[in-house]
Amino acid sequence: MFKNFRYITSKIKSETADNEDLQRFNTFLQLIYQCRKVSLYVCASQKIKTMRLLILLFLSLPITLLSQAPYAEKRFELLLSESKVQWYGNNFGGVCCGHDGTIQVTSGYLITVGILITKGDFVLDMNTIRNTDQKDAQSRKDLEDHLKSKDFFETDNFPKAFFSITRTTELHDPLQPNQYIVTGFLGIKGITNTITFPATINFTKTTAKAAAVITIDRTKWDVTFQSKTIFSTLKEGALADEIKMTLDLTFKTK
Repeated sequence: MFKNFRYITSKIKSETADNEDLQRFNTFLQLIYQCRKVSLYVCASQKIKTMRLLILLFLSLPITLLSQAPYAEKRFELLLSESKVQWYGNNFGGVCCGHDGTIQVTSGYLITVGILITKGDFVLDMNTIRNTDQKDAQSRKDLEDHLKSKDFFETDNFPKAFFSITRTTELHDPLQPNQYIVTGFLGIKGITNTITFPATINFTKTTAKAAAVITIDRTKWDVTFQSKTIFSTLKEGALADEIKMTLDLTFKTK
């Protein structure tokens, strides 16, 4: 335990700690604070060797590090009116005739601990899929209805999609600040897969803005219509397996 604490504090000092490290650091400090409430003498008299070592190390930490700990959780709520998710699909080979559109996020939030994101959950309304590239209203409606059908997202049975952040890592690139690698679970049509993607996230005391481009293989969520990967003998009308989504999200603390 003592070695782990020394290791984590060294990572925090060098700004290489991830959210798991910070959570462990918080746990260590909470133990120390609880001990201090009782008194250092009581802790020592109980011969808790590990705790005594932690206290000594705690007292030796730089003031700048102590001033940041324990890290307080902060919740950022998604501002729906200021957030946008766009999608892009193409034919197999990307030669021509692709389509694009939007889909609405109905709820979302981020939880931060210090400078890191420790949790985030989002819900998308699959019935809000809209096409934006076709000028003819009937053509737009036909495509939207097809995307909602069993050929694609089957929204009658699966009206919601979900994304839950499980891990974030800040890249600490001085030439490209505020860059993160985000990992989480994406649930579509009752199927959940892990995805990882880069994101740009800017924080102030009361707001956060996130931008990302995500590319997924639709066949992993059983969206197989006209997929040449699934139907290898398909000669005409094949669609690309990749769906690209661009995220432009705005958050605010309560």
